Amino acid sequence: YLTIQAVRSHSNDEKDKKGRYLRHESFSGTCARSFYVGDVKKEDIHAKFEDGVLHVELPAPQQTKALPENPNLIAIE
Repeated sequence: YLTIQAVRSHSNDEKDKKGRYLRHESFSGTCARSFYVGDVKKEDIHAKFEDGVLHVELPAPQQTKALPENPNLIAIE
């Protein structure tokens, strides 16, 4: 599995002319998502974060064997 996790935090302060706090707000949150990627080595995964977008590159899966033919399967045209 490949797990991608993000953390976001934001703080906003508003002060008067004397430097005293009028308002203080803060926010913090996390999220995570896991994807099944099969038998992929860690060294073969490449990721970059650019302009607020995460790009993740994985090698294409290789088919090891063909699926067996099913005699009860009807082809649809």
